[in-house]
Amino acid sequence: MNLPKNTSSEAKFNPIGKGSSITYSRNGQVSDYGKILKCEPYHLLSFTCTYVEDKAFRKQPSQVTFELTPMDSTVKLTLKHENLVPADIVDKEDTFEGLNNGWPAILSNLKSLLETENTMPPISI
Repeated sequence: MNLPKNTSSEAKFNPIGKGSSITYSRNGQVSDYGKILKCEPYHLLSFTCTYVEDKAFRKQPSQVTFELTPMDSTVKLTLKHENLVPADIVDKEDTFEGLNNGWPAILSNLKSLLETENTMPPISI
């Protein structure tokens, strides 16, 4: 989750389905990639995730899962990011570095987009 100042990002799923590739690009450069493990439209999306510049030793790629659960008149979003290593966690509060600091910013931006149709301004780390 290392986003340089004024970064644009984009996700591509080609095509969505188990085994399909997924890439994330920042400013036109692929920054993360993986494979879709499970896709159940309107319910669950699970994929592997590898950061291109990751220097940490990993036995396997990390795995991200988004799950949507209807709850009365609302929907609960559950995010799980598994197969992490100590380098994935950055114990600082004044940064978006590290998965523990990056995901809250991404989810907050998603919430803003869904509620207002606008995203938050680009961030810098």
